[in-house]
Amino acid sequence: MEAYFNVHFFKERNRNLDIDHLMSFFGVLEGANIEIQDSEILIDYQMPRLGYGARFLITKKSRVPNISRLSPKFLDLNFHLEIPLLTPDYVAHKLFEIVKEIQMTFELHIYSEMFEDVLPFKMDLLIKAFSIAKEAFINKNPSIMQQYNIVDKVVLGNILRYYDEMYSLQMYYKEQETYVPNYLFLKDSSGTIHPGFEWKEKTSTVFPPNTEFIVYITSEGKLLLVDEVEDILGKYLLDVPGFIKNTKVTGSKVKKIHKLVKKMKPTKVNEEFSRVNLSTLID
Repeated sequence: MEAYFNVHFFKERNRNLDIDHLMSFFGVLEGANIEIQDSEILIDYQMPRLGYGARFLITKKSRVPNISRLSPKFLDLNFHLEIPLLTPDYVAHKLFEIVKEIQMTFELHIYSEMFEDVLPFKMDLLIKAFSIAKEAFINKNPSIMQQYNIVDKVVLGNILRYYDEMYSLQMYYKEQETYVPNYLFLKDSSGTIHPGFEWKEKTSTVFPPNTEFIVYITSEGKLLLVDEVEDILGKYLLDVPGFIKNTKVTGSKVKKIHKLVKKMKPTKVNEEFSRVNLSTLID
């Protein structure tokens, strides 16, 4: 069952929309694929690096519900964005940034079913409307959530931003031979998600934000708690400059760092975990 949050585009006093200019806009947008279907236009958009999807449509007829109650000075362009309602807020924010660019480039206004009328672009209002619609959908369809795992909005936002900017971080640390790891997501028996990462012995690494555990890869292998490792390493862990708060990186004294870690007597974790994928996480 797929449900969408729609953002419709309107223009004041006229319906003039330069389609060629609009196609040029999407033609240079990374992740956009344009298809013309029976005089309707579908722009399928896949977010680079994260893979979440949405689509822009130019249709033959208006798809705005109850359009007669809207201000008559704004005219529907039969052009709208559909975002799956189970999209994380971080991704929705990125999509709304594209909406803002379209609105500014073509001098448009926007409308959502959550609005009372057509409005100029307001990011805070869009995010609030999207979050309300998503929460209502989740509450009405609890069985759908069996496929997903709920994570705090701030935490999931940090995780997705980390992945979104991961390549630039890898390039930044390439010459320093510092590993920029992917996340691991473990679910405990209560359904709580615990983000972590792998760290190979004798290497330097980034500690991604909001992580709770480390799979420390040695001949024996250990499961370490991030808080305990950070307490032991202290001054040897540095903030990643200009990046997400609480993203750390091991300093240059690799031998000293690993000597301290190997001497640790970590708290034993008496819990059975199952591993889940990023695509199952929802805020």
